[in-house]
Amino acid sequence: MGSTAHSPPRMLGRYALYEKIASGGMASVHIGRLLGPVGFSRTVAIKRLHPQFAKDPEFAAMFLDEARLAARVRHPNVVPVLDVVAGSDMVILLISDGAMAKLYPEIFAALKPGATLGLSHGFLLGHLTQSGESFPDGVDVIAVCPKGMGASVRALYLQGAEVNGAGINASFAVHQDVTGQATDRALGWSVALGAP
Repeated sequence: MGSTAHSPPRMLGRYALYEKIASGGMASVHIGRLLGPVGFSRTVAIKRLHPQFAKDPEFAAMFLDEARLAARVRHPNVVPVLDVVAGSDMVILLISDGAMAKLYPEIFAALKPGATLGLSHGFLLGHLTQSGESFPDGVDVIAVCPKGMGASVRALYLQGAEVNGAGINASFAVHQDVTGQATDRALGWSVALGAP
């Protein structure tokens, strides 16, 4: 999955994943952008393991072995390896209330034990409470909730890049902490979001 002219790119850590430019038996190569602070960006090629192999530990290990080996090779005909981004154990739900109410069973089923479920508002907690259900036991559940609506939140984010101490006003909450790291993850997400 990449990006089309009408959809935003998929983010993988600091990398924006755009259209696929090549594909092989085990992986595909996409155009990407490395995004950094203060507007820095750099065009990169991103090699991504095919989804059907990404969950197979044997294929994942072969893919990482290939990356380690390629990182040691210095030759004009070999593209250097800049970074390896492993699959995240944090799932962030930034979807509409209706979609959240419909999709949460599938999302919960895909969570690995010890993963973190991040929410952008409290709708799902209220929905589960009213339905007599709860979040999965083996995962952290956190929320980072920006104050305001789309355009105002974006304006505050941009202001925070230029004005020391300015930025997005956000609240964070820890609903469930099974790993002992939920508060650190919520604070890290708040800072990454642009909250001072």
